[in-house]
Amino acid sequence: MLQRERTHEKYLAERLRAELGLDPRVHELGIHVHVLLGEACVVLDGLVATAQRREWVELLARELLPDYEIRNDIRVQCMLEPKRELLA
Repeated sequence: MLQRERTHEKYLAERLRAELGLDPRVHELGIHVHVLLGEACVVLDGLVATAQRREWVELLARELLPDYEIRNDIRVQCMLEPKRELLA
């Protein structure tokens, strides 16, 4: 029974991870997905460039797994424009 639950957790996590990379709103490959079947909870973790992208990731997770609690631990990484180098 425990092995079957772990297999199901991995399947759900991989399915969501694949959709995060394919969905045109998101296109995120670096999000970690942890499915906790015993708690009916999905934990999302990682870094994204904008707060809107963070929200889209959570929205997609809610669409795909509506019966699960979604815990969004994704952080927004502030992207600064690189300094320009002056060549002499």
